[in-house]
This record gives sequence, C-alpha cells and structure tokens, in this order.
Amino acid sequence: MKINFDIEQFEPALGISMMFDKQNHKMQLNQGLSGGADAIAWGNFQDDIKDSGWSQLYVHTNPGTSLSNDVKMYAAGFVEGLLTCARISQFYANNHILLLKDESTHHALMNIKTLLENEIGFVKFKGNIVPHIMAEEPADAYWKHIRYQLFQLWGLNDGYNF
Repeated sequence: MKINFDIEQFEPALGISMMFDKQNHKMQLNQGLSGGADAIAWGNFQDDIKDSGWSQLYVHTNPGTSLSNDVKMYAAGFVEGLLTCARISQFYANNHILLLKDESTHHALMNIKTLLENEIGFVKFKGNIVPHIMAEEPADAYWKHIRYQLFQLWGLNDGYNF
C-alpha cells in the first residue's frame, strides 16, 4: 500500500481514492475523488456532528468486472476506515471505558472478545477464507456476501490502524 499524501493534513470531506498502481503492482491511495477505470474504491466523509448531529459517509467501488469483489470490498473498507478513523477512535475510547468499569465483576470485555474470535473463525471457514481455498468464493450467495463483508471489515481495520 502506498499513500500519496500527508495523512495528518488530509481533509476527509474532499475524499480519497484507492487506485491500482500497475507498474509497482500495489494499491495506492490518492487524495480526492477519482472514480475512473483505474480506481478500485473512493469516498468522502462529511462530519457535521457538531452542527446537525449527523455525519455522511459516501463510499463507491468500481462497477467493472476486471477486479474481484474481494479486492473491491477490501479497498472500500480501507477507504471507510481511514475517512472515519477519528470518530471510530472516539467511539472506542468512550465504549471501552464503560466496559472496563464492570470488567472485574461481569467480565464483559473478555466475553465479547471470546465471542468475536469464535464468530470470526466460523465466518472465515464458511466464507472460504482459509489458506488452502482462500481464492475460491463460496457457492452459496449468503456466504459469498458474508465473505465480502469480512473483507470490508478487514480493510476497515487496516484503514483505521493506518
């Protein structure tokens, strides 16, 4: 992944675009909305919570068939995670404090982590996201879409952490 702008200075309202760098065979992120043939995903985030109490996130993927849905969903998730990272961080900080408050008596945080680990393992298995068959989408439409959601979540996590 190559980021072509200063992450500390970018403005989410102006948008970002995930492109594929054909020369270096890697994804690259550019500032601005570039929904063209080379764009994998693009989006922008209008954060008006202080004024109206609402925010608006717009994320798009390339409608072409030359890119796999897994790649499109990962790229869309990365765009979403990077655009909304400040708000995700605020939510995490607020929610984590509440969970820690009762952790010694109710063990909610450990229970949530265990549940999520079990659920993600099951979803990865049903969505063919295991090493020997990862390239194959499931035949069942439901599990195919669950797979796409997991790729989007994976991208969102990577975008947030970046």
